[in-house]
Amino acid sequence: MAKFNLNMQNPNRSVGADLLNQQSKEQAAAIQKQKFIRLEDILTNEMNNYEINEEEVESLVESIRNVGLQQNLVVIPVANGKYKLTTGHKRFTALQRLYKENNDKWEFVNCTITNIKDVNLPVSDELKELYLITTTNAEGRNKASDLYTSYRNLQQIYTEAKKNGYKMPGRIRELLSNQLQVSTGQISKLEAIQKQGIKEVIEAIQNEQFANISVAYEVAQQPKEVQEKILESAKESQAPITSKDVKEITDKEKEEDNNTKVNVNVDALLKEILNDNFIFTDNNYQISSKEYNTILQSINRIGKELSKISKIIK
Repeated sequence: MAKFNLNMQNPNRSVGADLLNQQSKEQAAAIQKQKFIRLEDILTNEMNNYEINEEEVESLVESIRNVGLQQNLVVIPVANGKYKLTTGHKRFTALQRLYKENNDKWEFVNCTITNIKDVNLPVSDELKELYLITTTNAEGRNKASDLYTSYRNLQQIYTEAKKNGYKMPGRIRELLSNQLQVSTGQISKLEAIQKQGIKEVIEAIQNEQFANISVAYEVAQQPKEVQEKILESAKESQAPITSKDVKEITDKEKEEDNNTKVNVNVDALLKEILNDNFIFTDNNYQISSKEYNTILQSINRIGKELSKISKIIK
């Protein structure tokens, strides 16, 4: 039977262990109880913001039907003898379907009961609950949508904890890297996507429209209008967007920019520049050799720039 662990069920990892206070560490085994709970007494968790894939649920239905539930649901106690899910939403969905097929067999399911008070972070109970949802079974979430959702959840939690005086065990980027089991480079990409990606890019990640997070990052680096064109192009093909797709569209945009003709009145332009920067008079001035050489160098540079302009407009 799988054992629940706040550190993502990996006994070799220490990151996150400090989030349980010492007393909770010592009493964790006693506090976390295993119990058969009536399926109808288990509530879904509205804070679970991970997408549930229909194909994965159907696969779980078949697996549980054939070999039983191999991993407990994880729940927290709520009012009136009910329990709320923190881990196992796909398994719970599969069990509900099996329950409709055979009420007697799936009326009770094995669960692990935990408590949000064991999360030693100075955040609200709501965010502690979100922490449990995000960090348990994290290794099983390898889709781009899951990775982005986990990043967004943990960033929200740690930002609030830091604001409330929590001393971070290192940089947030490194902490997220450890907890999500990805490189710090991937975390940097997720940060850039959140800051620079348009709303539709975030939606496309959630809908698994990108081949991977790196492709989503490439799109988010583009100007807004180019991001929109890439996503519009993807609607036509209905296939995941790849790096090749992004390159084809960005190369086309660059080519169009290079071929765009602009009407320029060079004489008027130079007059505007010179009038803004120089005052010409008929007076003679006494200047040093150094100042004279500086003027000659400036004139020479202007001449080179005028030559470039001349070549462009020919």
